[in-house]
Amino acid sequence: AVVSTQSTGSGILKLSSKQLTILFGVLIVLILGLATAIILTTTRQDNNNKRRFEFKVERGVGVVGGRTLVTNTVNGRVQGPAIRVKQGEQISVLLTNTMPDSGVSLHWHGFEMRGVQHYDGVVGLTQCAVGPGESFLYEFTVEEEPGTYWWHGHAGMKPVGHDFIKGPLIVYPRDIHLEPPTPSIDPTYSDPTTSYTIDEDITLLFQDLFPNYIGYDHPLTMGGMQIEPARDVEGFHSGAMAWSGGLLNGATTPEFRVTNGEYRFRVINGGGIYPYYFSIDGYSLTVVGTDGGATKPHVTDAILISPGERYDMLVTFNITEKREDVWIRAMTTTVDSEDGVMGVLRIARDRKVGWGAGVPKTTPRDLSVARILNCYYVGVYDCTSVAEMDSVVEDEVLEDTETHVADFLFQFVPQYAHLWSINQGTWKQHILPHKAMISSTFNPDTDLHPNSEVLQLPLNKTVTLVIRSVTAFPHPIHMHGHKFRVLAVSPRERQDCPDGRCDLPELDTVFGMTLEELAKKKGVRKDTVVVPAGGAVAIRFNTDNPGVWFLHCHLEQHMEDGQGFIISEGDYTQSEFPEDYPSCNSTGRFQHIETANCACYENEELDERWRMKSDMRCSRPHLCKHVL
Repeated sequence: AVVSTQSTGSGILKLSSKQLTILFGVLIVLILGLATAIILTTTRQDNNNKRRFEFKVERGVGVVGGRTLVTNTVNGRVQGPAIRVKQGEQISVLLTNTMPDSGVSLHWHGFEMRGVQHYDGVVGLTQCAVGPGESFLYEFTVEEEPGTYWWHGHAGMKPVGHDFIKGPLIVYPRDIHLEPPTPSIDPTYSDPTTSYTIDEDITLLFQDLFPNYIGYDHPLTMGGMQIEPARDVEGFHSGAMAWSGGLLNGATTPEFRVTNGEYRFRVINGGGIYPYYFSIDGYSLTVVGTDGGATKPHVTDAILISPGERYDMLVTFNITEKREDVWIRAMTTTVDSEDGVMGVLRIARDRKVGWGAGVPKTTPRDLSVARILNCYYVGVYDCTSVAEMDSVVEDEVLEDTETHVADFLFQFVPQYAHLWSINQGTWKQHILPHKAMISSTFNPDTDLHPNSEVLQLPLNKTVTLVIRSVTAFPHPIHMHGHKFRVLAVSPRERQDCPDGRCDLPELDTVFGMTLEELAKKKGVRKDTVVVPAGGAVAIRFNTDNPGVWFLHCHLEQHMEDGQGFIISEGDYTQSEFPEDYPSCNSTGRFQHIETANCACYENEELDERWRMKSDMRCSRPHLCKHVL
């Protein structure tokens, strides 16, 4: 048979039935391809180089890690969406809050947010909370260096529910073609935002299941009901709470598939309390990036990664057998324990032979003889300080310089408090304002809490900041608005802290050189650095990003309790805001507001070294003297 169709010209186009069938098949393929492209585009990228997402924050109940938990999630998933973006593209995230009793916000951890500070997400500093039933559109152009970042909430602890409002944020060079994930490599693939794997690029987001919500934390700390903390190899605290489980990419023991070749692993500690020793059984790790960007290669066996930190590493697989199964490990620093999170890595010689299905039989590395990066144990392990790494990107040291010192202490239960002293001034339990400090309507006399600790810095200077600790616990310190240079990390020996509290390290001797000599070092770029128990770190940055930025401990319980302060860079205010910018009317905002301001209660029943003094300033009602 011959089918004739009228053309727009003077002739007749004649097609056989066979040709017509082929034509229809081609059209169907094109239509399906177009539909697939539309699906991918609506969740990933539109025609204006904009990556669009919709994040709905929900309260729910689910089985997580074998336990039934109340959960706070994005789009109903314990595994938060992955955002992948190229330099120069826009991120557009519509945040909608459906929780009934709490405000929310989003922070883009590691992004410097130059010129768009109102999207930095710090409730009480750069915005007020997005209240129940409300939405806010975060939309800005990404100018960050390629690397591994992450997004998470920054509105304080929620009344109830474990926090799963977090996910990877990966920045790629502007000149690459960004492909969607590959289903055959990632067995959990369902759509581009839920997969953390793209071919040879694997993101691993670890988190503990620390119950980081007010209903659990506040009675625990106020009443001094915490159990004896876990201990690390030197006897310092390895975790403020008992280990309660953890997840890797939203699962307890997920599987990952690779074939022979080189892979990039992007490792994020998105937890709230515990640091992890990260390793892959039987394989060395070539570190090529930190949370401050690309570094010169450094080969190690394991990396100690604290909450907020990220490391990029290359791992080469070259097996001769058909397949091999090994453990991916992220183990806590608690001595003589098996606490941690694990994943299964299935290696195939090639795709034709396929992957295994059994339980790996590999054993963990002996840390006593392993090379460990970012380790701070003096004379115990083969540790390499992160300060010894070299970043690829250079920076400029300005002629105009200044040095500041920030000290912090932890008050033991039953009082429980974290306090800061800036440049050896009054010890204060820091508290963020109740309104956005960047607003032109912000009045420091009425809107700034008396215990809000602010370090005022002029523009166009190179600043060296020394951070010292008197606590017997390592603290990961994160700085908003900057990638800084880590000049030195100085740990303490356990014998220097005999009763669980250390004396402040001496400025003149703690780093083995003068501060003037130290300021000239190159240092590695980071945005999160660990202050060892009783130790000190020195960081350097240029004041070239006007704004008000938060510096704080990234252990959520500690930040909630006052371990942070504000860096006010230049005389910065902002007069124009998006139309949907959250209101700072506290009525119905459901954001955590503290109003106490008192001399800390000095409990004379405690040893003098362990108790707060009455010349310290507290911001929590239970730390004030109550007269019965």
